[in-house]
Amino acid sequence: MAGKIDETLLEIIHQLDSRQHDFFIHIDLKAGLIDEQRIEKVVNFSSVVFIDRMNGTWGGFSLVQIELRLLRTLDCIIKVTTQKM
Repeated sequence: MAGKIDETLLEIIHQLDSRQHDFFIHIDLKAGLIDEQRIEKVVNFSSVVFIDRMNGTWGGFSLVQIELRLLRTLDCIIKVTTQKM
């Protein structure tokens, strides 16, 4: 989860980029329009999945909802991947 795409986020993703890491990213809806390509440009090996955006309120239930969206997306990808094996 991130409030916006900034240099700190890009640097963290760049440093963690590897074939063993995938990124499931939620950018808060309050950030306005975002350029997903900024993240995709710093990634060479990892897969990047952007989660449907919503407003997150620190300390609010919306953060739990965002985490659940992230986990559901990951669960769906795992199911599809294991079915192909």
